Amino acid sequence: FDKTAAFLGVSPQDMKDGDITPKEIVKGHCQLCMKSFSFFNSSSKCSMCRESRCGDCLKHKVLAPGSKKKITICDGCYG
Repeated sequence: FDKTAAFLGVSPQDMKDGDITPKEIVKGHCQLCMKSFSFFNSSSKCSMCRESRCGDCLKHKVLAPGSKKKITICDGCYG
C-alpha cells in the first residue's frame, strides 16, 4: 500500500500517525489502476468485491453463482 500512498502524495508519517486511513487515500480513484474519477471516467462498484473501479477495470460479464443473471466484475476478481 506504500506505493499507492506515494503515488497520491501521502507521506509514510501520515499513515503511521493515523491521520490518513487507506480508504481516504484511494477515495476518488480506481483502486486497481489509480486513475482519478471524473465526469468522463466515472466509478462503479464490482459486483463481487464491492470496491470502486473505473470503466476500464470493470468490464467482465459473468454469470452470478447459482443464477442465470450476468453480473459485472473487475479485472482483479476476474483474474
